[in-house]
Parts: sequence; C-alpha cells; structure tokens
Amino acid sequence: MLDRMKFPRVLTLAACCLAPLIQAAERHAVDWSKLESETMGYYISLLRIDTSNPPGDETKAVNYLKPILEAAGIQTEVFALDPKRANLVARIKGNGSKRPIIIMGHTDVVGTQRDKWPVDPFAAIRKDGYVWGRGASDDKSHVVSSLMTMLLLKRRPASASVFWSTIIGKLSRLNTRWRRAAIFPRAMERFATLRSRPPKKARAPRA
Repeated sequence: MLDRMKFPRVLTLAACCLAPLIQAAERHAVDWSKLESETMGYYISLLRIDTSNPPGDETKAVNYLKPILEAAGIQTEVFALDPKRANLVARIKGNGSKRPIIIMGHTDVVGTQRDKWPVDPFAAIRKDGYVWGRGASDDKSHVVSSLMTMLLLKRRPASASVFWSTIIGKLSRLNTRWRRAAIFPRAMERFATLRSRPPKKARAPRA
C-alpha cells in the first residue's frame, strides 16, 4: 500500500497528545498555524530518511531526532543492541502533581516496491494535497506528532512527567524481546520512581 498523509492530520495528532497534559490550557493556547512550518519541516526530513525494515537503520532517524530534543533542553538516552538499530528515549520532568505518561512510536518502515510508486517513496513529495512517502502514515506521522508534543510541553509548564520512546522494528521477535529486557526496565524504573507516592488515606465511612 502506498503511504500518503494529509498534513493537517499530523498537527491533529499532536493536539490530541498535548491537550490533556497542559495546565490551564486557556492560558497557554497553541497557535497551530504558526507551528505548521516547523512541524512540516520535521515531518518531511524524517520521511526522507530511509529506515526500511529490513535492514532497519533506525539509528539514522535517532541521529536526526536526538539533536532536536537536546537543543530544546530535553533529556535523551539512546539504547542499541545493534548500532544501526538504535532506540531513543526522551524525558520531561513534570512538577509531580500528575501521574507520568508514556508516548511511543516506531521509526522503521516496511520495504517498498519502487516500480509501483508514482513518486520516489523517500522524497516526501507534496502532491494533490498529500505528502507522499513511505512511513507517511505508519508511523512517522505519529513520531513527529510526538516530537512536537515533547517540544511544546518543554515550552509550557507540564504537570505530568512524560516519556517518549522511538522503538525499532515492531515485527522482529528478537527486537521485541530485547526491548522488554533492555529498554523498558530502565525506562520503567524511572517511571516507577515518579509514580510512587504515599497512599491516599482511606475515607471514614459516612454515618
């Protein structure tokens, strides 16, 4: 199946991720029209990175995303069993008043049959109101919406701690087992320390 995506949907996805995380949304309204150019720039650039699985090469996407997050002051970590198939984890600390949240996306894409594409699948061409490219809908649109969510939360006060993880090939059993063994325990250890809090006192029964 050919991948294409109406661009406004990327902003909609970011809005859906962001809405429940911002305190006093009416005081921190987001002007999505001003974010269109920034979001499109990240989206187009990520689509132009060939992360076809196999072989994957997701490290190329990590190397693109990591500096963007770090330039915004967002803490990142990279985990890799295979140097070419890295995973990126980013974290924003909240003020502790809300439970932490994890958002995720995968950076690999399925292979292409270039002879069946009317355009270069890794050129991210805007055509007929769509952006054409392998991964446009699965899953790089979600990766970019998550990226924008992280950037916007960093620019505004967040009550919840937020973790963002880009993961490698979802179809690989080895990768799935390794993610469970190597990535999630370390991320969840941080998640659990934030989530732990004194238990609420039981309410006395009404008379």
